[in-house]
Amino acid sequence: MKVEVDLKLKVTFESDEEASRFYRALLPDFSDIEMSLESNSVIMELTGLPPSRARALANSLLRMAQLYQRMSEALT
Repeated sequence: MKVEVDLKLKVTFESDEEASRFYRALLPDFSDIEMSLESNSVIMELTGLPPSRARALANSLLRMAQLYQRMSEALT
């Protein structure tokens, strides 16, 4: 049996500028993921992945969002 996962993550920021910074920070390391920037949100789509790979990528992306938030809080 083959199981594939499709997952769409949307990370929303307070401003377009913050979303753009986050998008540009992710792009080099996650170039194989379909990403788009829409206003103040970064949308990431994972399609056709095995469950373990989808979970690992989702965790990595969510950790990056959390790290970005903590760094922003520390610098303000």
